[in-house]
Amino acid sequence: MGGLGPGAATTTVLIAILATAFNLRVGIVAVGPVIEDIRADTGMSSAAVSALIVLPVACMGVFAFAGAALIRRIGASPLIGAGLILITAGTVVRAGMPTPLLLMLATIPIGIGIAVIGVALPGVVKHHFPERGGATTGLYVASLNVGAAVAALAIVPLAAAFGGWRWGFAATAVPCAVAALLWHRARTDRDPDDRDARTVSSLRPPAGGLVLAAIFGLQSMVFTGAIAWIAAIYVEAGWTPAEAAVTTAAIPILTIPVALTVPRLSEGRDRRLWVLATSLVMGLGTLGVGLAPTAAPVLWLLLLGLGSGAVFPLCMCLPLDLRATSAEVTDLTAWMLGLGYLISTTSALSIGALRDATGSFELAFAGVLTAASVGCGLLTLALPRAAHHR
Repeated sequence: MGGLGPGAATTTVLIAILATAFNLRVGIVAVGPVIEDIRADTGMSSAAVSALIVLPVACMGVFAFAGAALIRRIGASPLIGAGLILITAGTVVRAGMPTPLLLMLATIPIGIGIAVIGVALPGVVKHHFPERGGATTGLYVASLNVGAAVAALAIVPLAAAFGGWRWGFAATAVPCAVAALLWHRARTDRDPDDRDARTVSSLRPPAGGLVLAAIFGLQSMVFTGAIAWIAAIYVEAGWTPAEAAVTTAAIPILTIPVALTVPRLSEGRDRRLWVLATSLVMGLGTLGVGLAPTAAPVLWLLLLGLGSGAVFPLCMCLPLDLRATSAEVTDLTAWMLGLGYLISTTSALSIGALRDATGSFELAFAGVLTAASVGCGLLTLALPRAAHHR
């Protein structure tokens, strides 16, 4: 990537980054609003159908480590392009799978593509925007959540217009194909910092890597669990599926303004305290949705969406604060995302299983996700202070 200078070329890279980020949650979020349709069509249980959300998240964890190794071998830019092709192909193939097992297996390429892109993007940001890491991270997190919101709002109308949730799934491959073309246009030379710099062994976590992974995993548990089941909670409470889909969309929509502002406002400050405060706000939202969803739905969604919307980009900024080079950021990010996403796979499955066991979402949603929110904030205090605070 060293061949790119400032100006138009850097702008082209930024556009490609934003288009890529737009697609990093679409394949996951699109499941939630039609999850009951999928259950009815396939005969899957609540726990089984949640695998359509859990599997890509698990792949995002497992293949994050492979992504770091591939970046050193082939470079970040070609890897991001390959990841976009995987997501596009996986989305189309999944839509046509006739059985539950094949449906789940076809979800795996989507997760692999998201995993390798997620590891590669922070290093690209560090290289091209070293003085604006927080602001640029906020931009691509905002774009990620625009994509998630569009998917949540559009999947039910798409399914109705095209004749079912399968065709709705297939339609979501279009923006990913467009992003792949944009990334191909913006492809840059390999960054020597990613390939040649001495990096921490992938077999041994870097300093702070395990704590950072736990923090990221807990906040991701909240997002994954909420995206998977919040629409079903409101359908159970008497809302129509179209009305309930708005709750799924609200989470990423509310993320957009805080993703654009909080990382920039926290630049040069102790982000650990920002994570602590916003994770507690997120916890209040999960508690309200789980225990009394219709008592104050707007308030609960505001707390949940704004809280989780701030915690995620703040977590993505932490490796930029704690490491000096693109290679070091990539290694720390690989551990954070790899173990973190594996931790987060427990939320959607446990909520589905507890719902099957108890017949309601109260203990499942409020208990699991509120505990994860509080734990995320408290664990942040165990991280070292960022270099600019020492």
